[in-house]
Amino acid sequence: MSAVLTVGHITGGATQNIIPDSCMFEGTVRARTPASRDRAEASLRRICEGVALAQNLRAEVESIRGAPMVLNDDRLVDLAANVLAAQFGTAPEVQQGTSFGAEDFSFFSERMPSIQIHVGSGQPGRDDRVHNSDYQPDEACIAQSAVALTRMAVELLS
Repeated sequence: MSAVLTVGHITGGATQNIIPDSCMFEGTVRARTPASRDRAEASLRRICEGVALAQNLRAEVESIRGAPMVLNDDRLVDLAANVLAAQFGTAPEVQQGTSFGAEDFSFFSERMPSIQIHVGSGQPGRDDRVHNSDYQPDEACIAQSAVALTRMAVELLS
């Protein structure tokens, strides 16, 4: 099982010298497979409830599932690698299987064979990345990506 638990928010008490009546934390669970996600959530619940029981306390664990993991179809990954190598003259970096990424696209990949392609869109000489307020993409990659996706569609329909 591979999964990642990120605790991004902890709240408890109002001052440094008083033991709080309660403490709450929030975070995300990301996994590479639906089964791993289920096991990670069950493990987190078991740990929280077990620690509370050992301390004669009460724990409440609420799990709200967001977007699932992205599932790339192996056949489409191979097709994309071949089409992109033909277009750009070199084989692209291909990451088979799944990642810890989760986003809206993953709802498609649950229902039909899909592939998510990450387009390298950074400008030469810049170190900024997406999801950063300083990010400045190289807009030339938009046309190149459109051509690549069109080639993939034509190949699939052939």
